[in-house]
Amino acid sequence: RYRLPSQPCATQYQITTIQGHPLEDGRVCRRTLEHLTLLVLQKSIVDVVLGRPWLIQHAPDINWQSGEIQHWSESVCSTTVESPNVHTVVKIPPEYSDFHDVFSKEAATQLPPYRQWDCCIELIPGAKLPKGHVYPLSPPERAAMEEYIQETLKQGFIRPFLFRSQEGWWTLPRIDYHVLNQATVKFAYPLPLVLAALEELRGARIFTKLDLRSAYNLIRIRKGDEWKTTFITPTGHYEYWVMPYGLANSPSIFQDFMNEIFRDMFHQFVIIDIDDILYSRNPNEHFHHVRRVLQRLREQHLPLKAEKC
Repeated sequence: RYRLPSQPCATQYQITTIQGHPLEDGRVCRRTLEHLTLLVLQKSIVDVVLGRPWLIQHAPDINWQSGEIQHWSESVCSTTVESPNVHTVVKIPPEYSDFHDVFSKEAATQLPPYRQWDCCIELIPGAKLPKGHVYPLSPPERAAMEEYIQETLKQGFIRPFLFRSQEGWWTLPRIDYHVLNQATVKFAYPLPLVLAALEELRGARIFTKLDLRSAYNLIRIRKGDEWKTTFITPTGHYEYWVMPYGLANSPSIFQDFMNEIFRDMFHQFVIIDIDDILYSRNPNEHFHHVRRVLQRLREQHLPLKAEKC
């Protein structure tokens, strides 16, 4: 806007006023670097005050009635560099702003750690393993598949199995695992009953729904079982390092994982049905419940999708 020299900013920030109120559309999509000499105070209600020396240096033309800078000195004017990754900023309630890292999209692109709940694919003895096929794709489907492969390779969620990939990936893979599922020993872990959940919510007045980002992909495939997830595309063979959608045991494994990490909160103020549902009887109680859950998610490296919470 003001033609300051800047560089792309990889991280997006929620900008607030001095009073702590979030700015409307207060996203940071570019940045400018400048060497300043600042005086450090022991106590201050703001982080930085750009005072008279800075104003003298840049000589901005300020409209004090509108609060806008209308013109900068020619010495600081140059073309800004647009950030390649400008996304709509989803507002996080101010009382939970210190948990902004839990809502980070970047966190969901990191390969999750190995845990005791890693996805095990145990095969039925003597079961016939599936043979892969390459299915015909329309040009849009082919482009989407290539886009998906490229992105998940970059994240480390898949890796080439036999051949190296060409450029590309696809947004929502439709990998057919039904034959593998027939040959898999089923993990008999019960999923929650809707009627039981409704009964548990009786008397609650305040609710919060938390949606994990790429939920199943937050669990690793057990070491040595990756090859069993191999799928074939026109660009080569790939195998998953994270639990994909479509495996017979994915829902049960994920439910077991979530129940275990929230065991001390379960049936008190948390219901797990893939997503988290928090319930409380009054606002003050709910505030503390939400913060406890967010802290647990932070400890377990489980990012949330803010736009769906």
